[in-house]
Amino acid sequence: MLATVVKPAGATHTLAGADPFAVIAPSNEALAPLAAGWVLGLLKPDLRCRLEKVLTCHVVAGKVIAKAMMSMVKADGSMHEVKTVGACVRALSLKSKKVLMADEVGCTGVVIIADVRQPNGVIYGVNKVLLPIM
Repeated sequence: MLATVVKPAGATHTLAGADPFAVIAPSNEALAPLAAGWVLGLLKPDLRCRLEKVLTCHVVAGKVIAKAMMSMVKADGSMHEVKTVGACVRALSLKSKKVLMADEVGCTGVVIIADVRQPNGVIYGVNKVLLPIM
């Protein structure tokens, strides 16, 4: 579902580059409650910049593989902050051997799929949509 809004949002230039990146991709289940109204509403020409912001806040520069991500988080549960391409901050933490990602508005998702390697990066599946402050 995420892939269907990348082109209309104008985010293909971000994802098509040669530079490596990590995409934090919300699962279809995470997007489903938003898809009918909110996401489709953001496809309107006057709101596309907001959708691009949401999408680029799910992209981190660099080919961050799971082993590197796990080394970023601290076993004591404290958070490690990561800045996204969209200038959002994602707080990573570890709980019960699972990597958690929190956004700036208080939503926390769990990484459910890791290291889906692509020619120019890696994809992580997360069970929540992580939103920017708008």
